[in-house]
Amino acid sequence: MNKDLNVKDYMTRVGPETEDVFNDDFWEKLHFVVNAVDNIHARLYVDQRCVWYEKPLLESGTLGTKANSQMIVPHKTQCYGDSQDPPEEAIPMCTLRNFPNQIEHCIEWGRDKFNELFVDTPGDLKSFLDDKATFVKNLKENSTSAGVRTSLERIESFIAMKQENSFQSCVKLAKETFNAYYDHSIRDLLSIFPKDHKDKDGQPFWSGPKRAPSPISFDGSDAMHIGFLMTYSNLIANALSIPSMNDEAAFAELAKNTKVADYVPKKIEVKLPEEEKNNNQAAEVAALTPDDEDLISKTLARLD
Repeated sequence: MNKDLNVKDYMTRVGPETEDVFNDDFWEKLHFVVNAVDNIHARLYVDQRCVWYEKPLLESGTLGTKANSQMIVPHKTQCYGDSQDPPEEAIPMCTLRNFPNQIEHCIEWGRDKFNELFVDTPGDLKSFLDDKATFVKNLKENSTSAGVRTSLERIESFIAMKQENSFQSCVKLAKETFNAYYDHSIRDLLSIFPKDHKDKDGQPFWSGPKRAPSPISFDGSDAMHIGFLMTYSNLIANALSIPSMNDEAAFAELAKNTKVADYVPKKIEVKLPEEEKNNNQAAEVAALTPDDEDLISKTLARLD
């Protein structure tokens, strides 16, 4: 765009430790500074240098879909370090689970599920096999009774798949997960809040940011459904060192023939976003009841 533009690049961190490079001569020669650094410490440091050497600064940055820019003129405007961004509001868990209405909600939900299934669970499995007693002790101290049971049951299913060493068991888990996420849980939610449900004031419940979902039944001829199952199955297979499958046609046939349980209505408890926002009290970890301990003991006995 400008043939007369000359650029000198540095592969050097900007900070107090590199002031032999970014010294008085360096700063004094500048007419103005445009910031495009990737961390807060560097932003604050450049901001301080620009104030000290009286250089105008254009500060800019991006975070996901957000962006900002700030023009800073020493002795005329506020500098970057004079203000702080307000803390990001956490997305209520009930919104992520049941009432997502922005793409950010779906991304956050997807990241949470990916970590849960392909990072946390294999990590828990390794920790469990390394030292069962310590793992269970820590789990009881840091999770609810339902969380303890869920973690142990997931570990049990992974161990069973590893022992079976069958790729079809990975496909079965993927198909069950598809049904749970996109079909069964939505049916359960609609059983509490049908599409024509009214709130306590007689207004449509599904309005504004709350959009009525529709269950999606697995379709073996839908490329997106097969793609979900194939990706999920191969990730689980790789985590368990089970031979994977990359032939799409063969996988589609295997997925169609893999049987999973039919939908069984389940009673669920759903908090609304406004209810969760008003609840500022941190949830306490519920003490394990004798029934919980019995179920956990039976699961551990099967894992011995």
